[in-house]
Amino acid sequence: MFQLLETFIAVYETNSFTKAANALYISQPTISVHIEKLEKELDVKLFERNARNRIEKTEAATLFYEKAKQILNGWESGKEELAAFSGKARRKYTIAASQTIGGYLLPQIMAELGTLYPKINFEILLDNSTNVYKSVHMLEADLGLVETPEVYPDMNRTVFMNDPLVILGDPKLNRWILREEGSGIRQYTEIYLKEQQILPEEKMIASSNALILELVKQGMGRTLQSARVAEKLALPVQKTDLIRPLYLILPKADSGKNAKMAQSIFELLAKLDEL
Repeated sequence: MFQLLETFIAVYETNSFTKAANALYISQPTISVHIEKLEKELDVKLFERNARNRIEKTEAATLFYEKAKQILNGWESGKEELAAFSGKARRKYTIAASQTIGGYLLPQIMAELGTLYPKINFEILLDNSTNVYKSVHMLEADLGLVETPEVYPDMNRTVFMNDPLVILGDPKLNRWILREEGSGIRQYTEIYLKEQQILPEEKMIASSNALILELVKQGMGRTLQSARVAEKLALPVQKTDLIRPLYLILPKADSGKNAKMAQSIFELLAKLDEL
């Protein structure tokens, strides 16, 4: 039954059998079977296909969605409590983080976080801010750490640090090295170039901060980066007026089981801003 609920939630949130199948790593026919079984069990129609063969949520699906999430959360919470009671618990906790936060800030707090939660196996996923949001939204991660100014309507977000931005690289160059679309630093780079009325002669796109920094070292162009990253590099640095907030995000529908862990992570990261 719980697998059927998980499938229903994925289809409801993605509005697609195909996307739900990809998110759950199962086949699309299996998704269809799960939904049919759940509809039979509940004796209601949860999804209809319109004239364009796209699925549409029924009123019953909308009514059942929050209840299904509560049931699943209750099941997972119950398993964790029983495991803790029996002394067998080593629960996995997944943190999805943007590359700057995950590469430079998280390593500074993980030892202390591990001491605070000795029975937790931590998993860290590094990606751009857009994909971090998707991971939290799809419940693939328990908590997200992002740089983007974008507001996600289904997430609560809290600023844990303000991050000054600087330009790295030879100021005589007008070739700019940017992150891919969906990256927080890409959004701020576009903002900076527009505000300064800079029209790059050439743009190079790279999906890795480490690769970008290596390209800058080789004299391939300039890039906008966190001042915290620049501190450890022997590269020409130009200050800017840009300061971006760094956010911790949690689903608004979260039942509160994440509250203690989220508060610990927030406090440890916020302390880094005081150093």
